[in-house]
Amino acid sequence: MNLHTDGSSRNNPGPSGIGVYGLDQSNGELIEISEPVTYATSEEAEYLALIRAMEEAVSRGASKLHIFTDSKLVVNQIEGKWRVKNQELKRLHDKAISLTVHLKEFTITYASRGKRDQKHADRLA
Repeated sequence: MNLHTDGSSRNNPGPSGIGVYGLDQSNGELIEISEPVTYATSEEAEYLALIRAMEEAVSRGASKLHIFTDSKLVVNQIEGKWRVKNQELKRLHDKAISLTVHLKEFTITYASRGKRDQKHADRLA
């Protein structure tokens, strides 16, 4: 399953939203998630979008998940290249990592905002 994620925050921190977009390859069903989330920073919203995408994939029985996000911070922290210093981000990071045990294959890739599918996730957020 390939999913594009984005999180947004108005006034950073402020009212926030998440967007998840992609296709469930097992049944061809389009996945579009647009949800408001709590008062958050933009980084927290990016993590919340990632977690929501992972939960959706797991609930659909996906064994392989490929995430595309425009957050270099999330990509580098999930891949273990950058340390997670902020306590709230650490909590969200740990939750995302814990979800990987339900997947045989998990990748996360940086995708610039200009790409079509990433733009759609941005609009949903």
